[in-house]
Amino acid sequence: MTTAPAPVIIEAHRSDSANAPENTLAAFRRAVDLGVAAIELDVHPALLLAACAST
Repeated sequence: MTTAPAPVIIEAHRSDSANAPENTLAAFRRAVDLGVAAIELDVHPALLLAACAST
């Protein structure tokens, strides 16, 4: 008995960084418009904490 291969899932690594700056809303929107199933993004908590501490 043969089983079908698993479906391929297209993921946008840092969104559509070929057409917009990576990790930006513009790049995320482009990736969604292209129909990707998932978007991987980078988050840097240390930078967020430093920004919050200064306000």
